[in-house]
Amino acid sequence: MATLSVAAKADVDIHALCLTSPKRCLEQVPAQLAKEKEGSRSWYRLKIYELDSLLHLLQLDRLKEALQSVAQRTDQPDAFRIRLYTHQAKLLTLEGKQEEAADYLSKAIVLLDQGHQLFPAPLLQVHIANLQLYQGQYAEALQRLLAAEDKFSKGGSALFNLELYTNLGHAASYIEDYKGQLKYRQQALRWATLLENQHQLGIGLYNLARAHQALVQYQPALDYFEEAYQASLGAGDKATAHQALLRLAQVSLDNGQYSQAKHFFSRLESEYLPPPMHKLEQQLNDLLN
Repeated sequence: MATLSVAAKADVDIHALCLTSPKRCLEQVPAQLAKEKEGSRSWYRLKIYELDSLLHLLQLDRLKEALQSVAQRTDQPDAFRIRLYTHQAKLLTLEGKQEEAADYLSKAIVLLDQGHQLFPAPLLQVHIANLQLYQGQYAEALQRLLAAEDKFSKGGSALFNLELYTNLGHAASYIEDYKGQLKYRQQALRWATLLENQHQLGIGLYNLARAHQALVQYQPALDYFEEAYQASLGAGDKATAHQALLRLAQVSLDNGQYSQAKHFFSRLESEYLPPPMHKLEQQLNDLLN
């Protein structure tokens, strides 16, 4: 019984760790995977943590390798296969391969709709909606998210509500409902704070800053981008930290603070930016240099 108790505690520890810190999760998951029987459900759960963490930190080369290493396995549980398809779609979208990404999105949606009675679906519904947003299917994504909010939000976990309101914020932004975006960003930040998740806190602060930026509220935008930068650095999330730096430079320039914009831009490390942000980086470079 003592051995089972220790194993259960270790499982809870890695579960909590991976939900709160992608950086530390990647440091610990390999050792945990080595303890599990390859292909078991607990092994696949750890692989999901690994894939999620690589995507969160935009370590795209490692993510591609990790996806390729499990893509051909025939023993994947349906819930894992859906996550595999969604990660493949997101990776392809970031690489600009929209048609291939759409194929994986379709596979994920079909599998989810076929198997929704077999495993918990709330978070998967949010993940599918997130991909629909990636693909420009804004009305479909918003409909899916609002249905999930109506059905699951009151009894949903903090993690579910965090991801739900984060994606509702994305949807509101895409349809240019900027006041709605601000409301959803504030809700998402509240859930990130309740989770005591430093990584998600940084993302929540960044998204809230973007909402203020969209409303041309420059000072709150600058304040929240600065907080996002600090929180993300503390979480080891250099991708979000340097996106915040890029936005600090952009908003400073829009607000007529040229010297401040140059200061923020000079601290930027391009290697940490996702490919879609390189165009903005080049535009600011042309304006500031």
